[in-house]
This record gives sequence, structure tokens and C-alpha cells, in this order.
Amino acid sequence: MANTKFIPKPEFNATLTKGRYTLLTPNEANPNQPGAIVFEEGEPVPVSADTKEYLEQNAVDAVDYRVNARKTETRFECKFTFEPINSGALSANVQTETR
Repeated sequence: MANTKFIPKPEFNATLTKGRYTLLTPNEANPNQPGAIVFEEGEPVPVSADTKEYLEQNAVDAVDYRVNARKTETRFECKFTFEPINSGALSANVQTETR
């Protein structure tokens, strides 16, 4: 029987808001040498729900917000925006007719 592994289906397009980000991933062919997903600013990359969750928790920037004249708060914002892959499928198939 063949050794098959489950490869998660991409469910989201992850778009990096600024800069460049590299995510090391397991390499199925050679576990000792990791693979990588390279994200470039503004270019959507298909990712699984697990990868989306990982990026939301770990790919964050500390941003200081001024609460008032004397106090600032530090919040953490994700470097990515996510869009479900199927969201654009319907609009691509819609045809308009003008008369």
C-alpha cells in the first residue's frame, strides 16, 4: 500500500500588507531540509486554514497607539490579510448584459 499523506487544501489567499515574509514548512520529500513559502507584499498566496491560524498568531507587528496625551498602548496586528478563495469564484462566472 502506498504511503500517502494528507496535504491540506488551500482555503484562503494570504496577502502580506508590507515587506517580505518567509515561512519555513515541512518538506515531505526530505524532512531534514525544510521547504519555504515566500510572501511578497501585495501578492496573494493560497494557504490552508492551519497556515492562516499560524500566521494570525505569529506574524504580527507591535504597533503603538496613543490613548491620550500621556499614555500609549501597544497592540499587535497581523501582517497579513486573508480572503476566502471561493469568494471570487462566483463573480468570475457572472456575465452582464447591456441593452
